[in-house]
Amino acid sequence: MKQVGNTITIAWSPPAFEGQGAITSYQILVKSTFYELKIYTENAITNYTASGLSFNMKYNFSVAAVVCGKVGQFSEPLVTNTGEVAVPVISSTALLCSQDAKTIFVTAKVFYNLFCSL
Repeated sequence: MKQVGNTITIAWSPPAFEGQGAITSYQILVKSTFYELKIYTENAITNYTASGLSFNMKYNFSVAAVVCGKVGQFSEPLVTNTGEVAVPVISSTALLCSQDAKTIFVTAKVFYNLFCSL
């Protein structure tokens, strides 16, 4: 498992099957406080990257093999948290005002909503 900011990558090893057919894909179950999502991989790849997740949130990931169209037993959940939002330090050189003084441009690496009275 690799976690960077609000992106989490998980990887797994295929389970051992005897005579049940080839694994055609995997189903990944992603759970958070607010939702549960089932994702199917396009083929039998053994990794998945979830991006755009909410910051500072706990997520559970479970994986099940799909054989002959049937979903197997899910793995024990991998529990992890996304990182906290990095608060940018905005210097006076990062603030630029437009000619009409109604628009402010802020240079930062993270998107924020900026509310101010002009």
